[in-house]
Amino acid sequence: GGDEEGRVKGDTGPFDGVADVFLARADSKVLVQFDRRADLLRDRINVEAGLEAADITEGEKRRRGARVDRIAAKIERLDQQIDGIDKTGVLNPVVCAFVIFNSQTAKIDALNKYVKKGGNGGMWGIIPPPHECLLEGKHRLKVTQAPEPSNIMWENLEATSLERTLRKLASSLATILIIVVTFFAIVWGKSYNQAMVDNKGACAQASFAYTCNANLDWGATTPHGCPAGQPECTLRDAWGLTSALEELTVPITIDTSTGEGVPVILS
Repeated sequence: GGDEEGRVKGDTGPFDGVADVFLARADSKVLVQFDRRADLLRDRINVEAGLEAADITEGEKRRRGARVDRIAAKIERLDQQIDGIDKTGVLNPVVCAFVIFNSQTAKIDALNKYVKKGGNGGMWGIIPPPHECLLEGKHRLKVTQAPEPSNIMWENLEATSLERTLRKLASSLATILIIVVTFFAIVWGKSYNQAMVDNKGACAQASFAYTCNANLDWGATTPHGCPAGQPECTLRDAWGLTSALEELTVPITIDTSTGEGVPVILS
């Protein structure tokens, strides 16, 4: 009876001063389904509350009613799955146990016996623990300080050491990846900003303006800005240039009136 309820009473095993023992089983699937069911119930309550609003339109009322029906159908399917698990009559294996002591002193003595005095075994479990620390004289135990019940992720208790190690490794790799990407983004941003500063200095040099102006095809025709209302003329005539030297000073020139060269496009 006590074993089926997840508790073992009266059997202290290698511990002294034990009040009760709670067995945690591999029930993560059921726990996740109950958690999902609770979320669905909250959603249905919130949607149904909106149906009572005085200013709700008929269209919105129909949409909310349809959503309530969909949520109810999901809850019904979850209930069927949970009932199916409960009716198997087979208890899932025990993954760990939480021991409740009669006093703080008894708890400290047990932790000292296992954690500090080799009751868990030494050298990562290679060295066997003393015989009096074995359950029923043959089963090894790993005893640690239990966290507060509110801090326990019950659905994760059944994870093996390998699974926990892989999860920690994946989490560490994801963190390192984020740090690396952030680092390169910062470096690239600083490099781009410095390149913009350098380019600004290059654009303020007279040689930059001369090169851009000299590469223009001044003999090309254009319908814009032609003198005497001509329908077409060359770029040279449109700008009113009379010498090759002038072609190096327009349309880009360097304004040095503020003390710092600034490229200016003339019009």
